[in-house]
Amino acid sequence: MKGQIDKIAEGLKNNFLFQASLGSKELFHSNILAWILEQQNKVGEFEALRHFLKEVANLDVGIITEDNNPIIAREENKIDLTIRWKEGDNWNLIFIENKMKSIPTPKQLNEYDGKIDVLWDKNTESWPPDKWVRKKFILTPFPSKVQSNSQIMHWENITYSKEIINDFLPKINDFEFANAEQTDIKIVLEKYLSFLKVQNDILKYLKLNDSEKFKKRHYDFYSKHAAENEDESEDVKEELSESMGNHYMSVVRSLRLHDLVLKLAHSKLANLIEEEIKHHNDLLENYHYHSNFTNSEGLTEVGTTLYEDKIKKKHINIGIQLQGNQFRYYLSSSSNIKDLNIKLAEELLKDGIWFNDVKTKKRLLGKGRSKREKVQDSEGALRSFCEYSSGGFLYFYQDVYQDDYVPTIDEIIQMFVSAFKHYEDIKSKIQKCLVDILER
Repeated sequence: MKGQIDKIAEGLKNNFLFQASLGSKELFHSNILAWILEQQNKVGEFEALRHFLKEVANLDVGIITEDNNPIIAREENKIDLTIRWKEGDNWNLIFIENKMKSIPTPKQLNEYDGKIDVLWDKNTESWPPDKWVRKKFILTPFPSKVQSNSQIMHWENITYSKEIINDFLPKINDFEFANAEQTDIKIVLEKYLSFLKVQNDILKYLKLNDSEKFKKRHYDFYSKHAAENEDESEDVKEELSESMGNHYMSVVRSLRLHDLVLKLAHSKLANLIEEEIKHHNDLLENYHYHSNFTNSEGLTEVGTTLYEDKIKKKHINIGIQLQGNQFRYYLSSSSNIKDLNIKLAEELLKDGIWFNDVKTKKRLLGKGRSKREKVQDSEGALRSFCEYSSGGFLYFYQDVYQDDYVPTIDEIIQMFVSAFKHYEDIKSKIQKCLVDILER
């Protein structure tokens, strides 16, 4: 008996546009959207572009023809999509950053603003500064909190789930496109809409569209079994109980969608952790929140700077990193200060200040392969750090799947909160340890 996730997957496997998207997913979607917007109808109007601007960008625009000089640029100064056209003496510019796999941070939005400013400076002659309209959009799978720091023009959020799937693509399918037979645009529109809907169903199945439901679901992306989530329907629960040996992520991986799913899940997790930590202490502004995808696993990290020499470009950070099923207590440094990082890590381990489970105080796991001598921990046991970059990143970890228990996303969030409450309690000890080493 096929489960719900298997039925959803069938909708993608035979879709040629899905197969074409398996390279760079964000670039693929930007290219497809740009190609659609470039199409003219039989009387030379850019009807799809006009509809996109009205329904998606919420702009009151008239008929657009070649006389309006419309240009849809891709990767212009590394901006995913730039749309410009002229109405009378006014130039209109739309900038779109396509974030299919992650939720943009304020830092990223500032970087995008910098790219737009450079692009603007290069084109002041063709884009008269006193005669323009400009808007910026972040395109994400579902609604996201877009925290823009711009004082001039804020980033607005548009989504695949609503604006593209519901408001745009279905309503242009009946347009009379020029050269429709040669371009097969009707087939492309049909297949692309079908592809987006099924991909959207997979993301909704994993609760990536709803923060509260996402927090209640289990963090079972890397477990051997599918966990039963509280708000699943009975047919989904039946499917999960039958597929204990065939985890749904194996289906997601077979579709090569695991990078999309895990990047979105860990990006969402990082944002939820930031909200929760700031809820407990809104003065904790020096923490950095980060998500990534490496070695076929998602990664969420929260850290802060212990030591920094900006002139010599030296720093040491401390924090928690969740990669796959490993919840890591780490110490990291710039490459030019590894020796200090190693000494500090060894002292913190020996004194039992860091590198222990916050709640149970139990010794953390580690299969270190360091060529250096083993270090004695606070209980007298000889330990080797797990490490990357020859001492630049040192850690011990605990497996989040202890005794076959699969925690919820919210329980993972609380693990981060507890770790940083603990850090706040002991950071003076850590700083004293660092000062003692520096003064030796």
